[in-house]
Amino acid sequence: MIPNNPEKRKKIFLSLLLIAAVLFPIGGITIKNYTTKLLEDIKVLRSRETILINQNKILLNKLKRLKSAARLKEYATENLNMYNPEPETLSIIIEKQYLENVE
Repeated sequence: MIPNNPEKRKKIFLSLLLIAAVLFPIGGITIKNYTTKLLEDIKVLRSRETILINQNKILLNKLKRLKSAARLKEYATENLNMYNPEPETLSIIIEKQYLENVE
């Protein structure tokens, strides 16, 4: 309900203007601070992401190295006392019973 008296209207308008003049800057500062905090959080998360990506690359390279034939051969030689036989030391014996089952 709007009063008919122009003086009351002017006082209400000035009161609303004063309230708005106080609240808008407070709201703006609050929004600015919140936005700044969010930007800082984003920077921290991006740096963590970069660190995790680099750690993942390192682990993938280690995994490839551990799975490589050269590494497996090295491990078998050093820890399991195995050796890589020369082709001449291998002999393949095919028994007659296996040949009969194949046909």
